[in-house]
Amino acid sequence: AHVWGRRYVATESFTANPGGESGRWQKTPFGIKAQGDRVFTHGVNRIVYHRFVHQPWADGKYLPGMTMGKWGMHFDRTQTWWPLAKDWITYQSRCQFLLQEGRVVADGLFYCGEGAPNDGGNTDGATGKPATLPYGYNWDVCARDALMRLTVDARGRVVVPGGVAYEILILPACETMGLDVLRKIDALAAAGATVVGAVRPTRTPGLRGYPAADGELQALAAKVWARPNVLACTPDEALARRGVAPDFVWTGKRGRDFGGNDVVYIHRDYGSRGEGYFVAMPNPQETEIEVSFRQTGRVPELWDAERGTIRDAPVWRTAGGRTHVRLRFDPSGSVFVMFRRPATATRSARTELPRAETVRSQCVEGPWTVSFPKGWGAPEKAVFPSLVSWPDSADDGIRYFSGTATYAKRVKIERLRLGERLVLDLGDVKDFAEVRVNGKDCPVLWKPPFRVDVTDAAKGRAALDLRIRVTNRWPNRLIGDDRLYAEDCAWRKADFREAIVELPQWVKEGKRSPTGRHTFTTWKHWNRDDKLLPSGLLGPVALRTTRER
Repeated sequence: AHVWGRRYVATESFTANPGGESGRWQKTPFGIKAQGDRVFTHGVNRIVYHRFVHQPWADGKYLPGMTMGKWGMHFDRTQTWWPLAKDWITYQSRCQFLLQEGRVVADGLFYCGEGAPNDGGNTDGATGKPATLPYGYNWDVCARDALMRLTVDARGRVVVPGGVAYEILILPACETMGLDVLRKIDALAAAGATVVGAVRPTRTPGLRGYPAADGELQALAAKVWARPNVLACTPDEALARRGVAPDFVWTGKRGRDFGGNDVVYIHRDYGSRGEGYFVAMPNPQETEIEVSFRQTGRVPELWDAERGTIRDAPVWRTAGGRTHVRLRFDPSGSVFVMFRRPATATRSARTELPRAETVRSQCVEGPWTVSFPKGWGAPEKAVFPSLVSWPDSADDGIRYFSGTATYAKRVKIERLRLGERLVLDLGDVKDFAEVRVNGKDCPVLWKPPFRVDVTDAAKGRAALDLRIRVTNRWPNRLIGDDRLYAEDCAWRKADFREAIVELPQWVKEGKRSPTGRHTFTTWKHWNRDDKLLPSGLLGPVALRTTRER
């Protein structure tokens, strides 16, 4: 797509198999956010969800309903968290739009060769090493048809039909090359392109012009490899010779702190509108990092695709021909760092990121009144003396509940002083929270930290009426229903347990299961002995009065 100037790169996304912790209604938006962000940095910019299955029962009578056999993340309106996914989808929409605009910026262009399979990163039988450059440099891969249309710009960069310009062209480590391909490489080198060729070709593919063609190829190869800008070295050595600094650098314990994954990035050029980098990491906790970009002379702006906000980076400086920016990330964090406006200084006024300092903290303890919806096995109301995971309840209706329950509590508070903010910290939540304080709705909390600023709702009040709607996933109810298993469905043995033979008569007639089960699905992913998933508001819950410093 980058080579040919195509705007969209679409992929089957967030697919899952029924083994392990990927499929079977286990995925949540937060659980796959870091994966999606990483793939954005690989160049993907159009998400095609796997899978969205037609659900024929408009009244939601049979849930979770139809599956695509055993596959997929079950992304459709029968998910427990479907009504809460808007902010996650909005986040992806913002990311995709910004990643569809402009052109990618990359330093290396790999020619994949004429073999089959080729060396373009094909995992289905390829023998060559996949294309790669050192960390901090981006690259693309082109095939023969694009190679034959390459040009060279005034800076000696090779330019693909799509308009992207690359510092170096890297040839495959192969002794076979077509005469027309080598003639093209000769022309590119003569025009000033830097060509990296660790292996000089000695023979042509096929039998065209055989055997004289091999001698002609060898003579031309000797001429080409005698040029000073055709380098028999590694790509990183070639970049160093051209004086090309890494496009992106970060100072951290790479590959150790974040599950073996680096901070990842992709760089886009928006023409007269500036340039931007999407930066993401799979950090499990909140963290701060310093990164630097191959940019100078412009103010770094932070575009937050989760919140839809734009602000100047609070802490940045220019040094050594680079712009260094301090970033703070929530778990599985990401941000667009945009360079659009000329800078009038070489650094920001601040040297540390602003931080909300807690000046008072109030633990919100039990009891909690918890309400459950009718018809799903749980009592309509229960009192939790303290916060526990639903599977730890002695009541089977709560133990196996899947869906949304509402926690209610009235909490006395101290009046806020000038400049103070009040933050409700829910601690751990499995898996989504909707907070209402004194009748005011807060944004949906779909990822940690499960914290929300409730200052506006608390102003002038001596107490808070808290209503916290918590939604978990389907497995617990499916496991509980399997304890009621009877012959209300005909199943056949299949990979990963059982598949339904046909819709049972009671479903065709629009009735409930005669066994009393609450759920219905066309693939039996969960059995009665499977482990229940932690669910509910786990806490600890606290009210924190903060002041920015």
